[in-house]
Amino acid sequence: MRSLGNAIAEIESAGSGDYKAVGIHTCADGGLNCGRALGRYQFMSYNPYAVQLIAAKPGGKEFLSQVEQRHQPTEAELFEFFPASDQDRAFMADMANKIQLTQQQIDPATGQPFTGDSPSETLRERLIERVPQRKGSLF
Repeated sequence: MRSLGNAIAEIESAGSGDYKAVGIHTCADGGLNCGRALGRYQFMSYNPYAVQLIAAKPGGKEFLSQVEQRHQPTEAELFEFFPASDQDRAFMADMANKIQLTQQQIDPATGQPFTGDSPSETLRERLIERVPQRKGSLF
């Protein structure tokens, strides 16, 4: 998981601040979800894992509302509401969920399930390859 996290972080926040990275304001889902990518793994501010951790802090719901309305968080605000430990916690929970969901799928490259009685090294490699491909669907 650490290697996967480092690889995703290198792609997502390389050169833009790692844990302190803040993306541009954007809207998705026909304007239903607006916000910014936050931190090392560039979780959208409306991502359920990020929202849960941020909203649990005093002032967190207001912070999320401001970000939704185009507020550019400072580094201090980001670390107050979404510190590095929470960013890592959100990443681990999100990846665990993606692994669980992916294991229930059929591998589009092989036509075979991602799980079996005794997973082979190739099966594990394909699962590890496939999980980040799902990233865009949940972050």
